[in-house]
Amino acid sequence: MPKDSDTPVHRRAWFVLQFCRHVLFLLRKILLLAAQTLANVLWLLFAVVLIQTWFLSLIHGGYDAVWYSIGEIFVLGCLGLLAGFEMAFADLRDKDPGQVDEDIRGLLRQMQAYDDKISEAREWLGVALVVAAAALVELHWTLPVYADNALAWLQHRYKPLHFEADTEKFVLSILFTTLPVVWFAQAPAKSLALWNSVRFLKLFRWAWPILKVTIAVMELVRINVVTEVIRWATRRVWPKEPRNLKPSDSAHYVSCVRRYGYGVHDMDETIFVRPDGSITVHQVSLIHVLAADRTTFERWTTWNSACKQKEAHVSRAVFCPLPGEKIGDFEEQIAKFRSGGFKDFPQDSIKAVDVSTTPKPNLAAFEIRSIDPMGTINPPQGAIVLFEMRAEWNANAFAISGQDFYEFTCEFPYRRFRTVITLDPACLFSMALPDRSCSFRGNRHDAEASRITFTPIPRSPHQLEIEILYPLPGATYRIDWQVWPI
Repeated sequence: MPKDSDTPVHRRAWFVLQFCRHVLFLLRKILLLAAQTLANVLWLLFAVVLIQTWFLSLIHGGYDAVWYSIGEIFVLGCLGLLAGFEMAFADLRDKDPGQVDEDIRGLLRQMQAYDDKISEAREWLGVALVVAAAALVELHWTLPVYADNALAWLQHRYKPLHFEADTEKFVLSILFTTLPVVWFAQAPAKSLALWNSVRFLKLFRWAWPILKVTIAVMELVRINVVTEVIRWATRRVWPKEPRNLKPSDSAHYVSCVRRYGYGVHDMDETIFVRPDGSITVHQVSLIHVLAADRTTFERWTTWNSACKQKEAHVSRAVFCPLPGEKIGDFEEQIAKFRSGGFKDFPQDSIKAVDVSTTPKPNLAAFEIRSIDPMGTINPPQGAIVLFEMRAEWNANAFAISGQDFYEFTCEFPYRRFRTVITLDPACLFSMALPDRSCSFRGNRHDAEASRITFTPIPRSPHQLEIEILYPLPGATYRIDWQVWPI
């Protein structure tokens, strides 16, 4: 409510307006839902009428109707198959054949060599099949009784809907040509092809010779010469540069995880600093595993003083299906894992083992062992592992004056790394605004340094929050800061 409207009348008017606004919004949602529901019911009823009309016409139409119907079903199947085949190729058109299964690599290479001629050949075949479908549906249609009565009532009540017998037959023929093509052929086939284009090509690879023959005939009789002229003219004014999409961080992460078989989806770390510079570090890593090539993972961290206490354990490990090709597929699995979904690993089949070495007293290192989801179950699946590590270091692990820094090395793919440095309220020092840098195999990588985001919070125990989204595997990210007494 506006600050300058403080009288009871103004307050009541404001609340009434807000109430009316919410009521109108609710009514709009209800009316929209009702309209959508009514449309769904009408179209489904119409589909039932068409199917019943088809069967009744078969019963009363004799052998000719049966053969026509068989031909119509064959034509619809061919239309759907070709539409799905074209859509599957469009999905894989710019993919490296090495990405698909070996048994269809040769097929994909051949199709890529023909490129846009495949779409043109499919269109010519589609036109021929639609014409054939229109010819096959020229039957004497027998409507269901309730549909015939409803149509008679509408024609009696609304004169413009009164059709002659030939017109009625023509309308039904058009409906039987257009609606089944979309409902039963093209739309479902294209949906399946987009859902899994590789599987579609595998199942219907025998359609490729048909398209090749069509392309050969098309080139022989030169029926596509008009198309080529129009294509030549339009491409002279069309931008000549090919598509060049910017690299996607999420796509790179997914590719790395699928290529190497594992990755850290999220790692959260908290560092609690005491007045003498001693610290407690708590790391929580969420690891996505897609292959059994690697059965151990190591998590480690070092600081400036000796580590006096360390402990680690696997909080939960589950089997999960292999995710899809997009980051959203990975995130859906992580959300399901966090909500308690998926089947847990057998008890004691996965554990954290201390592998810290005596010559390095400042090291805390643990190995996660016995991760073998691909080798222990059938069909192949992935795994999600939640690993926690907690360790304490003696005094001066964190510098209480002068310069100090924090380094993080990505030993394998990470989606997100986040750490929070928190000072004990009794600490008599604070941190200046840090500098950030990145190196890769000893060489500076300034572009990657910009991935480091930090949020300093003055006059708060939470001195610094550091986050890196999609860090580069193998890179070392560093943050330097100055510590001064307060």
